[in-house]
Amino acid sequence: MTGLGARAVRVASDVTCEVAVVLGTRSACRCGECLYLTPKTVMIALEQLTGRLRPPRPHVNGVQIAHGEVAVVDDSTNIRLTSIVAAAERGGN
Repeated sequence: MTGLGARAVRVASDVTCEVAVVLGTRSACRCGECLYLTPKTVMIALEQLTGRLRPPRPHVNGVQIAHGEVAVVDDSTNIRLTSIVAAAERGGN
């Protein structure tokens, strides 16, 4: 990378993005229920034991950017990216 391209990468590298991993399906919660949420509250039971849990889907700023799988490395649970979603398939931008 040269000149302007390298500068753009340096500038973009300081931008903060929201990163989320979606497991299963999205769910809704009433505002009244949200008022009682505390750390370690179990909100949504995943269908993990039945084998119907969808693979984790990494999102950046609300847009799915990849497909993934759960990976355990040294007692830490992680998400391993298995493929990148093509820009044409992302919708929106």
